[in-house]
Amino acid sequence: MPNSTPLSWVELESRLLNWIRSAHIPRYPFFDGVPSSLDSGSTSSSQYSLSSSLSSSSLSLAANNQDLHRWLEFIEQASGDCDIKESQYADVAVWFMRGELREVMRERRAAYLGEVRLLAEREKRARQLGEWRDFKADLTRVVDEAAKILVSASSQARSAPSAAPPSIPIQAPVPPTTFQYLQRTHPYIASSLTLGLVVGGTVVLLPALKLGVEALNRMREAGNRASAQVGTSG
Repeated sequence: MPNSTPLSWVELESRLLNWIRSAHIPRYPFFDGVPSSLDSGSTSSSQYSLSSSLSSSSLSLAANNQDLHRWLEFIEQASGDCDIKESQYADVAVWFMRGELREVMRERRAAYLGEVRLLAEREKRARQLGEWRDFKADLTRVVDEAAKILVSASSQARSAPSAAPPSIPIQAPVPPTTFQYLQRTHPYIASSLTLGLVVGGTVVLLPALKLGVEALNRMREAGNRASAQVGTSG
């Protein structure tokens, strides 16, 4: 009988590190998740990014979806090569993410697993929900919404000062000025604050505290630690 016990994070990471060191891998499939049309920095050719050509055109959004689709295929390839079961493909995807998107999707993944446990408790049995399918759908929604947020913020920055700011969802648990700031500087967190979670192919509305605020707090804590290190080394 095959072993159904999930791999530990240490074992999963070890297998993936060995995989990316293999000579047949053309480039490391990291997804840095920086859809920054407002930034001028270049992106390494060894990473997938949304930063290449965001504009108000639908073509740029379609190109981003194609890039994400190719990256997801890499994740499936890595998982298969490393003998990682589909139930942990989402963990592999999170491991290969970088920056803000990683924090957001790690948070949403934890919330998803919590919802699955609650569902199993209510029904007194485990259900096969298609975790990888749900994760891909959820990730695509977060990435698409973040791209739209950046397009809107970029358009507003180029328009007259009196132009209306990007819309603010009623459920956003932060002040309007803070949310507008997040739309400009942390589009994935802003996206997560506005979107429900995909569970079993259905969008489930959860408290936004679970889907954005904690990621924002972790980003702030990391920034504070970095600032403190700079201050002590100066």
